[in-house]
Amino acid sequence: MKKNLLSVLFLATSILLASCGKADGGQGGAPASDAAGSGYQSSAEPEGSTAGTGDQPGGEASGDSLAGDDSLAGKNADAEDMWQEEEVFLSDQILHTGDTLQVMYYQDANTLSQGLDITLNKAGLYDSPDAAGLGSVEFVDETEVYDSDGNPKLCSIAGMRLLSCDLTVQNIDAAEGSDQHISAIMLAYADPSTRKVTMVSCAPAYFSASSSQAGSEDYYHYQLPKGESRDMTVAWSVPDGYEAEDLYLCVSYDSRDPRDRQYFKLME
Repeated sequence: MKKNLLSVLFLATSILLASCGKADGGQGGAPASDAAGSGYQSSAEPEGSTAGTGDQPGGEASGDSLAGDDSLAGKNADAEDMWQEEEVFLSDQILHTGDTLQVMYYQDANTLSQGLDITLNKAGLYDSPDAAGLGSVEFVDETEVYDSDGNPKLCSIAGMRLLSCDLTVQNIDAAEGSDQHISAIMLAYADPSTRKVTMVSCAPAYFSASSSQAGSEDYYHYQLPKGESRDMTVAWSVPDGYEAEDLYLCVSYDSRDPRDRQYFKLME
């Protein structure tokens, strides 16, 4: 039973995080196919996971391997249904500027371990890169954003508001090692009447700690060895329709119970 649970959790992570790889693989690519939901439907490639399963190229399992596990198809269906049906609501674990959020992962079927510490040093919503103090840096041409109904679209940053955050990230014991992906965290919206949480974006328009240049396939990756910390500025495009006081920073795929998940309130 424990092994089955762990398999489903890992599978759900892979389903969730596969879509933001499109944003990572080129900002002009197609938007994520699924709307943001409860587990947040991030577009980041799952960190610490392999590209696929089975022996076939591209990770497609062969017919023989499927036949060897009668429950695999059922697990796939169960995980997809679980992911599509889950809804997440804002918890009482609200953090503020100066606080530190823990990114957790499953060490095994029963044990959550701390991977990263993320400290929010400063946050601001600005009408332009110049107003955010980022007028001299290189932005991506387009970013993937979601409206409040969870519909994705690619938007040029021209004329868009920017939510800029100064963060300190420390690698406590991240499962993926030194190769991190900034899409592990995301900009989120909490409906003020229902408290339902949906994703605004996990593909920043600007990332100061990038391993590469804006527009490249590895733009959202960064190197952070275990035990080390790094200061970075991350800026997300914010579509019209979102009020500043309803924006939060949180983990794209959070392994914890929804009641225990942490959220940075960005604008007081």
